[in-house]
Amino acid sequence: PASGRERAVVIGTSVLITYAFWSYGGRPAWALIGFSLLSLLVPILAITPPWGKPLDFLKSLFHSPVFWVGFFTIAYPLVQALNPSYSVDYEIGTIPKLEPIDYISWLPTSVDAPMRVGTPWRHVLMFVLATLRVTLTRRKCWLTLLWVLTINCSLMAFVGTLVKLSGSKEMLWILNPINAGLFFGTFAYKNNAGGVMYMTT
Repeated sequence: PASGRERAVVIGTSVLITYAFWSYGGRPAWALIGFSLLSLLVPILAITPPWGKPLDFLKSLFHSPVFWVGFFTIAYPLVQALNPSYSVDYEIGTIPKLEPIDYISWLPTSVDAPMRVGTPWRHVLMFVLATLRVTLTRRKCWLTLLWVLTINCSLMAFVGTLVKLSGSKEMLWILNPINAGLFFGTFAYKNNAGGVMYMTT
């Protein structure tokens, strides 16, 4: 049987997967913040007594190639986010206005923009993937997560099809999308939804 730590991580990851599917593709700021907080929940569950010992978990984490790939992947955009060279005044329906600001020229740079528009802060640490790699050792746990992923993807495809057939111009019949006519299901762009469903299958 799965250990207590594995069950906790599976439950936390299942909640995260479900939230990711139904939080409008992470476009609103609240959706992105919620996703980031839930992403931190999974490694916290892995090291919280009585399920796991923090020191043992960290040793395993540092030996995981997935962790180091994620670390260096996130390091670059993190430096960019901390070193913006422009500030943007962005309002939907208007042309963004860029204002130069002081920055460190020899470091990677970015644009200081609202989170809902798209900045390096939208990247999430790959602790979740590394946590799964280190924590889940039983095939049943991985199968459970695959089932959660498949069920959510199927439901999203079904609901998205119903919305299209109903002729509604609103996402899930309640939310005005950023790009009318380009959304599908809970994703602002139908190509993003297609990519998720393709990877799930």
